[in-house]
Amino acid sequence: MKLLDELGNEVAELNFDEVFVGDSKEITYFLYNDSQGEVVDIEVELISNTPDVLEELKILDYPKNLASEEKGEIKLKWTPSMKFRKGLKVQIKFTGVEVWRP
Repeated sequence: MKLLDELGNEVAELNFDEVFVGDSKEITYFLYNDSQGEVVDIEVELISNTPDVLEELKILDYPKNLASEEKGEIKLKWTPSMKFRKGLKVQIKFTGVEVWRP
């Protein structure tokens, strides 16, 4: 599984850049199944050094299953309630079960 931007480049971390308090920003990336089997029961975990940030970051939608070589949109929304000196950057972890179908 790989996380891709809109140009198809692999992404190591999500970057929301700067968002002012009271505003919100939505971003869309793509989850790509680069395995030979279907991946089912996909779960998403967001990881940040600032745990309070994760309360303000919402996963709006993501694919629960992806066939081999298929990609699906993952949409996130950040609504900060405090000031940060820099924009938000978080890591994302995907888990799922790889299934081989005849």
